[in-house]
Amino acid sequence: MYRTHSLQTPPSQLVEYLETKLHRRAELRRRAVLALADDDSWLLVCCAVEAFRSPRERATVVTTRRYPQAILFEDWLSATDCSAFINGIQNGEIELGGVRIPRPGKPSWYVERLPLKNSYMTCAGFLAGTRFEERSANIRQDPLLASSEPYYPDLTEAARDWLPFPIYHGANDARNQHVVFLLPEAGAYFADACANDGVLEVSVDGGATKQPGLIVKGAYWEGQSIRHFESDVKEGKATIRVPDDVDRLDYILTDADGVLYDYQREDRFNHSGLERKRPNAADEDLAQQIRAACRAGEGTQIEFKPFVECSQGMGTRNQKTKLRELVTTVVSFANTQGGHIYLGIDDECGLPGINQELQKWSKQDLSEESVNRYCGALTNCIRGKVIGDVYIFVSHASIDGVVIVVVNVSQSPAKPATVMGDNLFYVRAGANNKQLPPDQWESVLGVREGGIASSYNAN
Repeated sequence: MYRTHSLQTPPSQLVEYLETKLHRRAELRRRAVLALADDDSWLLVCCAVEAFRSPRERATVVTTRRYPQAILFEDWLSATDCSAFINGIQNGEIELGGVRIPRPGKPSWYVERLPLKNSYMTCAGFLAGTRFEERSANIRQDPLLASSEPYYPDLTEAARDWLPFPIYHGANDARNQHVVFLLPEAGAYFADACANDGVLEVSVDGGATKQPGLIVKGAYWEGQSIRHFESDVKEGKATIRVPDDVDRLDYILTDADGVLYDYQREDRFNHSGLERKRPNAADEDLAQQIRAACRAGEGTQIEFKPFVECSQGMGTRNQKTKLRELVTTVVSFANTQGGHIYLGIDDECGLPGINQELQKWSKQDLSEESVNRYCGALTNCIRGKVIGDVYIFVSHASIDGVVIVVVNVSQSPAKPATVMGDNLFYVRAGANNKQLPPDQWESVLGVREGGIASSYNAN
């Protein structure tokens, strides 16, 4: 959410974090995975620079591990060291573990605010990053063996263990070849939420919770009606009247100056990490949702798809791959009313599932772990190919022995969302994705054609 792409200079949030928000005694942990390519040059698999909320949370220091075909590099950086590293990225050359890695061309940075539920770190905060390595090469997947180092069966398992991400998807991970900075929110963040009898009590934690002026504000939806709310934070808590059974709920943590600290979003089928605890409410049954979709058939908020291979290309507008069709549907739903994409339901509303394809994709017997890895890989793949404020949540269920994967897409609060590299404006019309001509944009965006038409090419 709140992701900005194509920045030519390091994001201001990253610079400000190092200058003002990093604890004066804090250090940042830098971890990188380097691999020896077939041409005997070193490739950057991934590099993550991780800040911590306080010196007490500082991770244990581990010595760099060196293997004939891989380096698992670790060191610790001060704010000054980190700024120098950023300058190296900007200038096109970095050094990790004595290995110099150049990057041709200019960097393109991105920044994103992360809620509690994210695939980068275990808390809310900011992500800043850039793709540094541009070369494509075959990476050796032999066992990692060295007399004084721990054993890993292959580079994927080594990277999964070494990098700080809660979930890592190996060769399919969209963060490969990137340098990312993980910046947890330390000032103020949502810690808990409990709903009962129409009252939502939100708990707030962090170093800034005692300062006056913190506010929780947001909205909830009942059908097509939106209801706004706002509540001051007092002694680390805010109380809001919200019906227990609403279609969608968004709320943010801010202050009198408009600084955004944290946010939460949930609907009937997904949430951004801090789902309300409802003592008297039953959990939504995903299997029932899938069966209801089969009864309803494809429509404005329902799409059926076969298995989608995350590593396949996007193709072109005229020669679409299954991946491009999926991403286009995500964007169309986000620009309209949101919706659900079901992988494993066919056009006749049957349930063939995706078991065989998942087994082939994971190269192992079907298991909860392999399905979860696919859901994570698909999440990263979609996010890497969508531009705009689009919230997705990928889940799965087993029905009559077959696996169905569900991509839940919320309506975007800041339209339009677009497919990366494709500036067309897609919306959902019935059971189809429709390219919207500029003279109809006003009906969706609430602005006149000339306001944004110059930014998009509808041809």
